Amino acid sequence: MAAVPQPYGYQTPGYINAGQGGRTTKSAARLNFRAVADVLEGYNLDPIEEVAKVLMKEEPLLDKLGKLVVDEFGNPVMKPALDTDTRLRALLEMAQYSRPKLKAVEITNKAPELSDEQIDMRLKALLDRRAKDKE
Repeated sequence: MAAVPQPYGYQTPGYINAGQGGRTTKSAARLNFRAVADVLEGYNLDPIEEVAKVLMKEEPLLDKLGKLVVDEFGNPVMKPALDTDTRLRALLEMAQYSRPKLKAVEITNKAPELSDEQIDMRLKALLDRRAKDKE
């Protein structure tokens, strides 16, 4: 039986070889990360770079009648190709890979509570020391 060639040289998941070990899961539909990275590398694709290109893509601004809007120099006014909500979600998603996530920190005070008399005594000692330093 002859194999049907894949259009544009695209490899479907069934044809991707993950290397010596092949697939790392028992399900035929799931691939390991190395296999996906190999395919992306085969097409010279960097996912982060491609997402950044899409985020930076601009298109000309059109008015309500569909006419091109130009600036005072006759150049077309450009606007982002993606709407603000989509751009924000994509940037937030990418931010988690470029900036460290902050962890919640619990602060506990293990020092014993001071009584009012102890606080007054410490305050008086500090004020006395300050007065001595001024002399």
